[in-house]
Amino acid sequence: MIKDLKNLLMQALAMFVAVASNVVTNGAAIYTARSISGMFTLSAPVYTDGTYVFKIQESEDGSTNWTDLADDKYIGVRGVDDTITAVSAAGGELKSLGCFSNKAYIRLVCTSTDVTTGATIVSHAVLTPQLQPSNYATA
Repeated sequence: MIKDLKNLLMQALAMFVAVASNVVTNGAAIYTARSISGMFTLSAPVYTDGTYVFKIQESEDGSTNWTDLADDKYIGVRGVDDTITAVSAAGGELKSLGCFSNKAYIRLVCTSTDVTTGATIVSHAVLTPQLQPSNYATA
């Protein structure tokens, strides 16, 4: 069987939330299936004000012991790729923040500041599969 991107990559809704105050919002626990790497898309399709900074956390069970991802496990530029502001929202920018994790679950965490009326934050997780053995059938 030939693998295409649609069937090769795993995706899940990581966060869909209306933020109307300065708050820390935890996204959904995403089962990684021990993927090689993951990526979160970051967007604010409805934006009024505020700054939204994202980080990734990891956990073995998806419900307890969440820890912040170590800086050397991020793919992307922290402080640029992980932040939505008026400038990026107005430009319709779709940002992304990637990671390597050896834990079973990852989640996105959004910290909002300078919010009076807020924004709607949407994020999808996209995961790459595990490495396949060399005898993996491709046809």
